Amino acid sequence: WTWPTNSEKIEFIAARALPEIGNWKECNSFTSGWALKENERKTKRQHVIRMTTHIKKLLEIMFHTGTANLSQKLTAQQMREELIHRAQAGEIEKDEIPNETTIKNWISGFSHHWKEAMALRALDETENFKPS
Repeated sequence: WTWPTNSEKIEFIAARALPEIGNWKECNSFTSGWALKENERKTKRQHVIRMTTHIKKLLEIMFHTGTANLSQKLTAQQMREELIHRAQAGEIEKDEIPNETTIKNWISGFSHHWKEAMALRALDETENFKPS
């Protein structure tokens, strides 16, 4: 790569994939003022709604039910539908129900921590094992 110093290509970097092979490609470097506050993109983030501990406990129960009995294992969509049924029954508020992707992410994280805890438990049991 080279850094052009002549005035007409001062804002560009010239580069090619291999030395002495191929054509030079010019890439525009940062434009002046790119980091200034007035050039900042104004995007509104959505308000993050955290899952309540009650919802987490319900999801945990559904997760463990599926772990204990594989025929009762639920997908994120099925878990969400179960939460919707509970909201219709008045057990939980409808606005507490997380999106399906949120439930998928929760399952992924919870499953990871569950497997880690079970592995540590198994290691602890084997370390404390004393043959009779």
